[in-house]
Amino acid sequence: MLVAATGALAAPAQVADALPAQAAGACPTSSGVTAIVDFAQLGGGVTAGCDSNGGDESASQVFRDAGYVLEYSQQPGMNGFVCKIQSKPTDGDCAGTDAFWSLWWSDGRSGRWVFSNQGVASTEVPDGGYVAFAWHQGDGQAQPPAVSPTPHAAPTQAPDEPSDSNGGNGGGSGGSGG
Repeated sequence: MLVAATGALAAPAQVADALPAQAAGACPTSSGVTAIVDFAQLGGGVTAGCDSNGGDESASQVFRDAGYVLEYSQQPGMNGFVCKIQSKPTDGDCAGTDAFWSLWWSDGRSGRWVFSNQGVASTEVPDGGYVAFAWHQGDGQAQPPAVSPTPHAAPTQAPDEPSDSNGGNGGGSGGSGG
């Protein structure tokens, strides 16, 4: 049994295909990290859970706190390789095949998935972000989850901050910054 960071039993919620991740199970605000698992290629749907304190934690911790059970390959040299999530796929160890769980993340502002080039224990997602696994089987590139990482609303200007009466960007070079 897993217990979420809030003290309640965590159970990922089913998310309708092709809808924004905010639909069900996702963190309701820009706090925490939403964990998503896309079981579609395994004949299932997409689920989501929330780790309300997941900002800057490892993705493995976020998935645990959001109610997912990750099983790792037991084959030598494959330490840390996620083989199963919620006991899926059901057929043996996935190491050494052309099938795998691809790991994705989003910062919670861009609305885009980024393929993680690190393992689940090394990937950290900022507060308000998303982390996801999507099953990939066969040739070709892994595809991101079938749900979008819905961007969170930008913070509004605090009442005590001075505003620019010219409607500009407050001076500077006018560049987009970054």
